[in-house]
Amino acid sequence: MFYGVSQGSVLGPLLYTLYTSPVILLIHSHKLDHHLYADDTHVYISVSTADTDISLKQLGDCLSNICGWMTNNKLRFHAYNADLIITDKSKQRSKLTHFFSTNILSHSITPSDTVGNIGATLDSEFNLIPEIMFL
Repeated sequence: MFYGVSQGSVLGPLLYTLYTSPVILLIHSHKLDHHLYADDTHVYISVSTADTDISLKQLGDCLSNICGWMTNNKLRFHAYNADLIITDKSKQRSKLTHFFSTNILSHSITPSDTVGNIGATLDSEFNLIPEIMFL
């Protein structure tokens, strides 16, 4: 083995986070927010109905830069695993539906009703639905 960390190593998540820390700078350069957990990255953007086109372009540009960085650093970006959720009151959410589905990184993305987030599911009204796993 020339590169990497043995699977199951306690250092794996820490070293991966250190290796991918430049992604944080890319996200911040696009004025977006983020949440990182081990190998899972969430990018957040606040959108108003007046500037949805601009915001979606900003998000697409950010994800494109992240994808390029990952490719240059021998990592793989799975655009088909991307989830998009619009969280707001249903009246406001319905105003944004004509902007979707949208293409980001050559993949058509349609907003979901729920997205997974580290052991819980978040719905479009910011309700957390806990998930219990038995091993």
